[in-house]
This record gives sequence, structure tokens and C-alpha cells, in this order.
Amino acid sequence: MEAKRLKLLFCQTQFKLGGQQKVLLTIAEELGKKHDVTIYYENHSFFDLSKFTLIRPNKIVQLLNLFLVLIKHFFTLNFNKKLIADDWHLRNLKKTLAKKEYDIVILLNPYILFVDEIRKLLKTKKVVCWTHNIFENYVNNCFKDEQKKLFSSMQSADQIVSLERYTAAKWSEYNPNVTIIHNPITIDNDNKRANLKSKKISFVGRIQIDMKGLDYLIQLAKLLDPDITIHIAGSGNSREERQFG
Repeated sequence: MEAKRLKLLFCQTQFKLGGQQKVLLTIAEELGKKHDVTIYYENHSFFDLSKFTLIRPNKIVQLLNLFLVLIKHFFTLNFNKKLIADDWHLRNLKKTLAKKEYDIVILLNPYILFVDEIRKLLKTKKVVCWTHNIFENYVNNCFKDEQKKLFSSMQSADQIVSLERYTAAKWSEYNPNVTIIHNPITIDNDNKRANLKSKKISFVGRIQIDMKGLDYLIQLAKLLDPDITIHIAGSGNSREERQFG
């Protein structure tokens, strides 16, 4: 018997150039061969999104919601930029997705904060939190001022998806339903291998030491032959660039 065709919703804030966005679109495209996939996002579209079913909050709605959020935080004397942004994202989502129905909703940062709100907002059978980064980045960086809400939301999720074993093990302390799904390979090299004659190793990406493994790259560099050079193309915040340099 043919499997049921499911209605799936991915929630992602924007589609600037980024690994999380690229992976989401790769997985959504594959799932779309057997299921009905919708992507909710707010702004920016570096990637070609023409093949997907999209839902976006109206620009006027976004501006109105931003105004209301700023007024709210002004009167509560809470000027934390991250809290303001997350409150704004939630308001946009509520105004756009209210009463819609999906079998599975997949939340990415920052929507992983809003599992309970999503359940009330949408008719859905399952809410999945997809964590694209390591555990500490969520707890100590992205949501350092929202840790209580983060842990509560992750505990409420029906499923948590992690990229690797370490982060999966950390989230399993809060929710036993954790699955590991590694990033798909999105570059086709036609099974070719470098001949290693150039003696150059290239890194292209954001300068973020804990997330991109640059600390490991430094350790490995010490083991290489002295005639091998490493070339870095990318940027990050000034603190990380100074630390890496």
C-alpha cells in the first residue's frame, strides 16, 4: 500500500547564503518528491525558491509587528535585541500561519523556542526541532538570555534532529526523542580526487571557531609537511577573527 502523502511545513527566518539554508532546501526538495512541502520564511532569498510552495508574512504586517514589539519592550524597559527579534518573529508567524493545518512542522532557529505556541497556533500532529549547530552554541550563544524557554520548548518537541552524536546526546538529557541526520552532500565532485600536487589546502566559510572546526584545522596544520599551506577565505565577527588570526 502506498504511503500517505504528508503535509510538511519548514519554518526558517531567511534565505541568505548559509549552510543551514542550503541543507534545508536540499532536504525539502527531496521530501517534496513524495510529500507536500511548504516553507515559511520572512525575508531575503539568495537561493532559487521558485520550485517550492512558500508562505511569507506581508511586509506591512512585518512593519506593524515590529512597531508593536518595540512599544511593548519600551514600556517593559527590556531592550535586549535578541528578545525583541524573537518576539517579532513569533508575531509574524502567528499573523501568517494561524489555523493552518500540517501533519509535521519542522522548526529551525529561532522557531525552536516556540513549540508550545506552534501547537496552539496550528493543527499539527508532530512538531520537530531541527538543531543545525552544536549544543553549546544554542545554550551559551543564540539563546543565552532565553535558556529556560529553550529547554522547555525542546522538552515539548515530539522530535529533535541533530547533526552529530555529541549534540544529540546533550539534547537527549532533556528529550529522549532525538534523531541524528547528518548534513547531505550538496557538492557533486563526479567521484574525482585531487592529485595533491598543489600543496595547498583551502577553507571557505564563516570564521566561527567552535562551529566550523577551525580549532581542529589549527591542530591538523601542525601535523602537515611544512611545504603545505592553508588558504582561508571568509569572515566573521572581529573577536573571532582576532582569535583565529
